[in-house]
Amino acid sequence: MKVTILMALSLNGFIARQNGDEDFLSNKNWQIMKEYIKEYDNLIFGRVTYENVITWGEQYQKDLENVNLVIISRKENKSNEDIIYCQSPKQAIEYLKNKGMNKVLISGGAQIITSFINEGLADELVLSYNPVIVPQGISLFREAILETKLELKDTKIINDIVHVKYNIIK
Repeated sequence: MKVTILMALSLNGFIARQNGDEDFLSNKNWQIMKEYIKEYDNLIFGRVTYENVITWGEQYQKDLENVNLVIISRKENKSNEDIIYCQSPKQAIEYLKNKGMNKVLISGGAQIITSFINEGLADELVLSYNPVIVPQGISLFREAILETKLELKDTKIINDIVHVKYNIIK
């Protein structure tokens, strides 16, 4: 199973402001993610990221319809036909594997992606660098990130976003 992490960030490595706001990121990032979702047919978010996304408006929620959406949360949440809640990265991967998925897409937040990398569950890291420097915010990774070697796979410019793909060396 191929597990890809897709994240948008500032040039200096922040995925959101301290308050969780992502206003400095281009809407083009959402368009990029929608293209990945078409290919993967699933998406894993952390609970906080998901709660932020649903405040952005109805169109964003519509974009997630018909997607196997998995939210990782330590809180007790009830799954429904549209959203499955799991308590760990391993549980989320197992759920999607049991649904017949052979590729998994993850996009946020820092704690979730750090967990996937630290547990050796991620195969690919795709970063979309936006042309902005933010003075402070939430870093791409948590401080507890393990040293991880990467192999550059591809780079391209999408509008003014530098899109970089790495294989995670295990």
